[in-house]
Amino acid sequence: MDSSPLMTFLPLLFVIALTWMISRWIKKSASKYPPAAPELHPNSGVGGWLLFLILILMFLGPVIGFARTSSNFASIELQYPNIVSLTEWKIFKTTTWATFITTSFLSIYAGYVLNLKRKKLAIRRAIIVIWIINPVYIFIIGVLLPSLAFGETSIDSQTSGALIGATINSTIWTLYLNKSKRVKATYGREIE
Repeated sequence: MDSSPLMTFLPLLFVIALTWMISRWIKKSASKYPPAAPELHPNSGVGGWLLFLILILMFLGPVIGFARTSSNFASIELQYPNIVSLTEWKIFKTTTWATFITTSFLSIYAGYVLNLKRKKLAIRRAIIVIWIINPVYIFIIGVLLPSLAFGETSIDSQTSGALIGATINSTIWTLYLNKSKRVKATYGREIE
């Protein structure tokens, strides 16, 4: 049974519409809190790349992570149906989901703090969380948990590529948060 092109793209259209609505909500809620040092930059406040980062932390990251984790588990269980009966697999799957849920809450928290607080401390917390939800998370689910659950200690090329990508991602966002004029104008210069 062929599905219509609209039905194929409906989930994507839904995510795009929801992303747009959430970005509008973020922008509106952020506007209630004035920038800490607007004299530093004419475009102070939540907008541009800062808005995009908050959107990633509060919505896109957790949603995409959930879809990716679900898809990976479904693919493995489809390819190896007998794996679902293994105790090691159940432990691995449970601890992976627990790790994902924990990092998703941290991510949402970091986005929330960036959106509503106007203190340099919000930046420091966001940077710490960005490193936890990127390379630390990849290391935990790609190296530590498989080692604990299955005794597998080698790092495959997919995991090492993901670790490198996550480290680059975290480095870029850290540099942005530390160097951006918009960020400095929005959150101030000193930890308060």
